[in-house]
Amino acid sequence: MINTKKIRIYLTTLVTLSVIDGIWLTIVSPKIYKHYIGYLTAPKVSLAPAVLFYLLFPIGLMIFVILPALQKKNTIKFAASRGALFGLFCYATFDLSCQAVLPHWPTTITIIDIAWGMSLSAAISIISYSFSKKYIKVI
Repeated sequence: MINTKKIRIYLTTLVTLSVIDGIWLTIVSPKIYKHYIGYLTAPKVSLAPAVLFYLLFPIGLMIFVILPALQKKNTIKFAASRGALFGLFCYATFDLSCQAVLPHWPTTITIIDIAWGMSLSAAISIISYSFSKKYIKVI
């Protein structure tokens, strides 16, 4: 049986991720990434991997952050701190792996990207937790 509450939480998380990261990727980060790693970027975004990331990342946040926060009646502080940790682990995995295998991967990008991943994940977790608690009433 499909759990409609979890689907609504997923959709809330997906939309929140898309809006916040969309702003980052279109307004804030293009100059930063072009300056530091423009030599590595493709002229056109490969849509399939991008879509797959945006479909999977909210599931990870739900499993490891949002649902535990809602089910255990934890606070928004729990959602924020766990969200930040989730972002740290996910973005550090990518950036530190790039730094390990790509000879000219800049440390500056690693730091900026990990900080962004932590901030993004914390913000999504706070918003999704708060919205779900108030409007979806999981508990």
